[in-house]
Amino acid sequence: MSLESGSLSSPEFAEFSKTVVPFLHVTTKIEGRENDGLLGVYGGRGFPTLKFLDAKGEAIGDPSGRSVAAFKSTAGALDEVASLKKRIKSGEKGLKASLLAAELELGSVKLAAAKERLAGIKKIKPDVKAKIEAVIVDMELMEFMGTMTRDNREEIVEKLVKMAKNGKIATGKAVGQFWSSVYGWAEKNGDLKLAEQGYKYLYEQYGSDKGNAEYFKKMKTRIAELKKPNPDA
Repeated sequence: MSLESGSLSSPEFAEFSKTVVPFLHVTTKIEGRENDGLLGVYGGRGFPTLKFLDAKGEAIGDPSGRSVAAFKSTAGALDEVASLKKRIKSGEKGLKASLLAAELELGSVKLAAAKERLAGIKKIKPDVKAKIEAVIVDMELMEFMGTMTRDNREEIVEKLVKMAKNGKIATGKAVGQFWSSVYGWAEKNGDLKLAEQGYKYLYEQYGSDKGNAEYFKKMKTRIAELKKPNPDA
């Protein structure tokens, strides 16, 4: 799903870019090209890989999505982390859960560490806990989907479908891969409820990109077909 024809070409991004220093690196695999391996240096696994860097070039966070709203949210989380760390250092109590939530939004905490830190926090507001747990679910899904290969794809997708039916769903960074997989299964197997869910979550994440208009048009057409009575039923 194209960034160039969507978020990056929008007036909102032009305005947001005034608050940061945009940097584009194109990996070419041209032998001897300086810094051509930056994608690997920053842990990128595909194109495009989006990162927030500090003034020293250190990776400090991953955008929570590909929309301008997600970019702004992540930039806000960076400010929040800096502020919370400063307050904790000064001796203020009860901020550990908020710090964990903000760091998770940035993608700067590993799954095992996030679970350990959450378990060690005795008092936590329900809304903050729900936010943390939602991100942890996304991290678990990303890790699980990372095991998908050509040979086990069908098995993995069926497990994702089962998770979706049981309410364990992706809502953040895992939305694209999770719901694309689930929607594909739902379309093939005539599951209207799951198809509509997949459309909803994918459209919320990528619908603002004009380059995806045809993709979502086809999804709506297929969902309309699924709603028609089956004469053979």
